[in-house]
Parts: sequence; C-alpha cells; structure tokens
Amino acid sequence: MAVGLNREKGQINLSGKIFTLILLVTFSAGSILGASIYMLRETDSPIIRNPFQTEQQEVSTKIAAIAAGGDGVLIDLHVKVEEGSGNVFYRLAPFAEVDIQYSADTAVKVSSRLSETDPNSIDVTIRIDAERTRLIGGPSAGAAMTIATYAALENKEIREDAVITGEIRKDGTIGFVGGILRKAEAVERSGRTKFLIPDGQAEITFYREVIVERGPFRYKTYEPYILNLNEHAENEGWNLEAFEVATIEEAIKLMVE
Repeated sequence: MAVGLNREKGQINLSGKIFTLILLVTFSAGSILGASIYMLRETDSPIIRNPFQTEQQEVSTKIAAIAAGGDGVLIDLHVKVEEGSGNVFYRLAPFAEVDIQYSADTAVKVSSRLSETDPNSIDVTIRIDAERTRLIGGPSAGAAMTIATYAALENKEIREDAVITGEIRKDGTIGFVGGILRKAEAVERSGRTKFLIPDGQAEITFYREVIVERGPFRYKTYEPYILNLNEHAENEGWNLEAFEVATIEEAIKLMVE
C-alpha cells in the first residue's frame, strides 16, 4: 500500500516538474518574441528631433502677389514656430482667399517632413500683412510659406535678395501660378535680384491684337507670342534673374542660408 502511494507521488512530482518546465519555456519564448517586436518597432520608427534652440523661432520674407488693380506687389510674410500640439494659426490683414488655409497647412506638413520634425509637436503662426486694397490668394503663397516655416524650424535665415512665387503640393513639388511678369516687375522695383518661379514658367505666352485686312474687310484677331523672362529683364535693363525650381528642396538651396 505504501509502495502504491509513493509511486503516485512520484508521478505527480514528475508531472509538476514537466508543467513547470513548459511554463518556463513559454515565458522565455514570449519574452524573446516581445523583445524582438520592441526592437523592430524601435528600428522602424522615424527619428523625430527637437528643433528648438529657443522657446520660439521666427523668420520673415516677402510674397510676390497681384494687387486688386492687377499690378505686382510684395507683401510681408512672418512665420513663428514654437513647441505645441499641432496647431496652425493665421493672422491675415486684411483679406485672404479661403484656399490660403489649405496652402498653409500643406506648407507646415512639407516643411516638417524636410526638417524631420513631428508636425503634431509644434504650433505655427503665419502672419501676412497687406494693404487694405489687396486680396491675398493662397496657392501662389504656398512655396514662400513652406520655405519660411522650414527656415524657422531649422533656425536659419532667408536671403533678403530673393523672392519666390509658386503653389506647394503635398509631395514638395512647386505648381504653376499666374501673374509672373507683373510679380517680376514688383521684385525688380524692390531691388531684389533673384526671383524663383515654378519650373517651365520662365517663358510666358501672351496674346497680342492683330488687325487683318482682306479686300474690303478689316477684322481683329489675336496671335500668341512667347516672352522669355530673363531676356525681357536684360532688354529692360533690370538687375534681376529668374530661377526655375521644380521642388521646394531646390528653392531652399537658393533661398535659405
């Protein structure tokens, strides 16, 4: 009888040891797997740096725009970045088209990506000052807002002799805008010597009026002609050079110091 009990106890002890061993193996495997997943997540996660050297950083530049009367003008752009929670604030005086908010949001996202900054960790304030007779359009200010935000994040300066016009797209490319010649005139009047424009817009197509006479009939038509902006600047005696840029990275190389 005693022999039977001892044998049962031996079996129970052996089962317990086997169960404990299984638990240890399972726990070890789980720990190793968890550590591997953690390391994988750490390796795959983007490196987000803290760009701030001071509590806030601010830069200013000019935007080439078209006034209500059709003339080219330069208006003031100020961008301030500080630690925050992903807010974009606008201070526009006096009027702005609604698409400027989309351009500003895109500018912050693109510049944050270029500077390896989490856009949800900053607050950006964009201030545009214009006279009361002007209406500010968003697309053509997009490239300038992107460069200003990038310069503020990097705590760098924007060249004072350069102005840019162009739409900013989500992928960082710069899109076409209107009024290139009128904006170039405004840049020239300001004494600045570099005008950055979207790729392909140094040659501007105009249509001029032509009077055609055929027999007793006389009628008016329009013929296209192409004006090269740099050739025009040279012929007019301007101290201005136009630079075509396809991406915001190309513009940054020319404008940010």
